[in-house]
Amino acid sequence: MHEVAVAAPSGHAARAAGHVAAHGGGAVDAAIAAAIAAMFTEIGVAAPGAGAFVTVAEFDGHPVVHDGYMAVPGLHGRQPSPASIRADMAYGGGLSTMVGPASVAVPGAWAAFDRVHALSGRVDFGNLVLPTLEILQEGFTLGSSCLYYLGYSGESVFGHDPGSRSILHPNGRLVTAQDRVHMPDAITTLQVLAENGPMALLSGEIGNRIAEDLWNRGSLIGPTDFTSYRDLEREPLVHSVGGWDLYTNPPPAVGGAGLIALLAGLEQGEPTAFLEAQEELFRWRRGPLHDTDDRHREILEFLRHLPGDPIRSPSTVHVSAVDSDGVACAITLSAGYGSGVIPTGSGLYMNNGIGELELVGEPSALVPGERLNSNMAPTILRSDDGGMLAIGSPGADRISSALASVVAAVALDGRSLEEALGMPRMHVAVSENGDAVIKAEPGVRVPDYPLEVDWFDQLNMYFGGVGAALVEPNGMISAATDPRRPGVAAVFGEREN
Repeated sequence: MHEVAVAAPSGHAARAAGHVAAHGGGAVDAAIAAAIAAMFTEIGVAAPGAGAFVTVAEFDGHPVVHDGYMAVPGLHGRQPSPASIRADMAYGGGLSTMVGPASVAVPGAWAAFDRVHALSGRVDFGNLVLPTLEILQEGFTLGSSCLYYLGYSGESVFGHDPGSRSILHPNGRLVTAQDRVHMPDAITTLQVLAENGPMALLSGEIGNRIAEDLWNRGSLIGPTDFTSYRDLEREPLVHSVGGWDLYTNPPPAVGGAGLIALLAGLEQGEPTAFLEAQEELFRWRRGPLHDTDDRHREILEFLRHLPGDPIRSPSTVHVSAVDSDGVACAITLSAGYGSGVIPTGSGLYMNNGIGELELVGEPSALVPGERLNSNMAPTILRSDDGGMLAIGSPGADRISSALASVVAAVALDGRSLEEALGMPRMHVAVSENGDAVIKAEPGVRVPDYPLEVDWFDQLNMYFGGVGAALVEPNGMISAATDPRRPGVAAVFGEREN
């Protein structure tokens, strides 16, 4: 029987994946369906107006990373006075970000879904959308991760747009775990995408209306930015670790390079090497990374100075999926902290990619059409004996340290997925002024190192939310999710007619 194993960020996402698998979908179909469900139902944590990276591999095929990440707007022209709003939140210990229309970058996730599905999908795209349509038609409740973040951002980020306010503050107060969310405009939009395909969001009539609405409200996005956007196929970075070949997100994104840098430290076997690699990586990450070409060169130069030969070739949710045919798919998508903007009549929350100043630097220096920087690193590993692992995580710069910890536990120490995901983690946090501290969960062995240790009292979502799906050498498939965040891991079989 054909089977699909999926690690999904929520019950809604797992439901979507299970529906698609039961109707003949493979790993790619199930992963895309789960991602679409998360985009609509994980409000604040994800959004339909997101960017995504999709890594796909067959056991004996050539792995590819599809870059559908957010792009710099401005091809349509420049607004004389973009409509930006500063949002200050206590979230994550306190942060400031830019929201509103001027913070929105070009959302590319749907272009990546379109290309990946065309190459590797097994069922019609409308079938991938159907489960989310059913969820929206029923109305849905928000999960704990959404409610936690909205507790900080419900007013400052998601309270200024009338469309957002009507969804999240229907009775004059922020929704709770008991409230059912209704998004009638999103249903209409999703029906168009089901009928016309994912590129309708960028190049069809609905995409044109969304882009014009954003432009008229003071965004840097106009119709030209949407119609010019394309999915980019990139050669993954490749690294060998413990008998596995690892394929991950290449430059101009920085997340995959960070993962490899930290694995290179772990593989040295010295007690302090992982902390040394983290401190070097995250201090380097605090420096400026410029346009796409310069960023690509800087990242590769950083990797090449590491010991050995670490490369052999050039808010956020994650879905991992594998199937019994030996296909693996890892999708990580992000809408930043969210812009709080819903284009009129669309029901689609947009990203604040231009407003993530810690990633993009000074917005006026960005080049229209270029991809923004990203920490995301959807990754696939293959072993010589037939094993495959799809893995990824949300978590900003903790993505690299979380993934390195889990991959090393599986590939170097031979631990099971569940055991590796439950192990305590540590992360070297470097502030804007250069101060560094070791963040640590109880039970982790922190070696003697000249940095203060800030201990958490339990496993915490600060340290990521890894999801992974595994094909074992004997063909058995499984999935597992991180105990730090709500998620669902399941194996689905195709329904017999």
